[in-house]
Amino acid sequence: MAKDIEKKPPVEDALTPRRFPLDRVVAIALLVVGGISIFSSLGDYLNMPLTLNRLLTELHTQMPEFAEMTYTDTGIAQPVGMIIITLEGLIFGLAVWATIRRLSAKKLAFWVPIVGYLSTSAVIFGGQLICLMSDPAFVDAFWAATQALQAGVTTPGPADSLTPSLAPVQPTA
Repeated sequence: MAKDIEKKPPVEDALTPRRFPLDRVVAIALLVVGGISIFSSLGDYLNMPLTLNRLLTELHTQMPEFAEMTYTDTGIAQPVGMIIITLEGLIFGLAVWATIRRLSAKKLAFWVPIVGYLSTSAVIFGGQLICLMSDPAFVDAFWAATQALQAGVTTPGPADSLTPSLAPVQPTA
């Protein structure tokens, strides 16, 4: 009697999870890149004052109105650096866990590492902003730069030798 029952292929309905061909590869690749990024940035956040000095140098390079300065450590940089490292690890762990759950449930998962990256970027930005805003010299330089930009006053930019200049064209008679 069991032989008489025909086996029909399962009917795929709207509730059946579908696999996307590259989802697993992309999700795993993004997790690998995220892991490498976290481990390579550990030194930056262990020595947060040096990282903030590099940030200020880059800020001055990009915006000459901002005074060239060094970060004055008020004692908050090291704890904030440790908090950033901890939160980065926690967010990465949650991203790995959520990605594996979604992949095993055959749900779209590539977006989970992207959300994890955006979350860690927000944590890093917030931590660096807290450190910089605790430095009175940075606040003064920031205020002076905004005042200079509002008034239309600009300081000399990068050396002119880096930018090509054209000789004025004389009209011919």
